[in-house]
Formats: sequence, structure tokens, C-alpha cells
Amino acid sequence: MTIDIDAPIRPSGQRSRRTIESTAVNDALTRGETIVLWDDERAWLGYAADTATTAQTAFVIRHTAGFLQIALPSPACDRHLIPLTPALPSRPSAQGYQQCIGIDAAQGVTTGISAADRARTARVLADPHTDPGDLVRPGHLVVVAVDPDYSGKRAVPRLALRLDASGHGGLVFAELVSGNRPHTMADKHDAVSFALAHQLRIYAGATTPGASLDAPYQTYPPAVH
Repeated sequence: MTIDIDAPIRPSGQRSRRTIESTAVNDALTRGETIVLWDDERAWLGYAADTATTAQTAFVIRHTAGFLQIALPSPACDRHLIPLTPALPSRPSAQGYQQCIGIDAAQGVTTGISAADRARTARVLADPHTDPGDLVRPGHLVVVAVDPDYSGKRAVPRLALRLDASGHGGLVFAELVSGNRPHTMADKHDAVSFALAHQLRIYAGATTPGASLDAPYQTYPPAVH
């Protein structure tokens, strides 16, 4: 079956009798939901840093490449003494963010790589009372610094800025792997199929013609992860 990601997601059969919600994507994130993002020809799973749980992080690691990142405004990276990695000429400035080194929480973690450890690190970084001494560098949760003046349409930097501004610490995200072709990354049809299979909210990013982060989107009621 072909699914047009630009069209509203419509359930069929038994699911057609279920109520479909319509709400803003950032509201879903602030409630602690994991969402699917289709942005810049790539599919991501994302969730708010301050509500990161072990189960949620394990779910995302299991279904992605496992390269977990956390996006937050560059002034926050500076405040926490998290340096940028050397810039690459191939990375366009329009992307809205640049990779920093990885971090771990200084307390309450073991190796730093487990789902529990990376969830804790995300929450520590999101905590407004955290200071540079509460973090270890380098570590296993990779930070990306978002331009605080970014005004483009890509979902990752925009959502990261919104989450930080509302006190939720930034966006944890990783790129989704195709369920049918596990040796490749997900395409737009994989993204929709994954969202439906796991009852996650999906947002077709603002690079899709006519889409906007301020517009409502539709999906099934979310499962708890």
C-alpha cells in the first residue's frame, strides 16, 4: 500500500472507529511523548530531554541507528562548557545546528552508554540547576548546538528551541532505521508505517510543501513508551 505522507493519516478497518487527535507537535513533546519526524528527507524519533525515561530511550535506541543526540541552544552549550567539534565544509549552515562533543552525567551513571545512563544524562542536561561540573566530557550522549536565531523550517532545530524556551531542556533525537530494510535508514513510507504500527504521533516536517510546525497533525492516540 502506498501512503502519501503529505496527506492526513487515515486509519482503516477496526482502527477507523478510533478517535483521532489533532494537536500541535510541541505540545505532544512537552507531555513526554515520543514522536516520529519526517524532516529534510530523513526520519527521526524524538522526545523532550527533561522527561527522558529509560524505557523511552531504549525504545528509540532499538529502532534507530543508536546514535542518540540532544539539541539545545548554543548559549546553553557554552554555559555548560560543551565545545563544538571541528566544522565540516559539507555541513550547510542552513541546517541550524552543529555537532558538539558527547557528554555523560557525572553522577548516577555507569558506562554512560546504556539507555538508563543516556536518559539520566539527558535529564541532567535539561535541569536548569546543572552546572559544568555535573557533566563529564567526552561522553555518550552527543550534543548539538542550535543557532538561537534559527528561523528556518527544519523541525529538529525549531523543536529544540521551543522545548528549551518552555523549560523542557531540548530535543533528544536519533535517525530511524527502516523496518523492512534494516541495513538502510527509513524513508517517508517507513516513517508513516512505523508511526502507525507503534501508535506514535507523526509530524511531516516543514520541508514538506505546505507543512508548518504550528499546524495541527493527525495520528492515533499514542502508546506509552
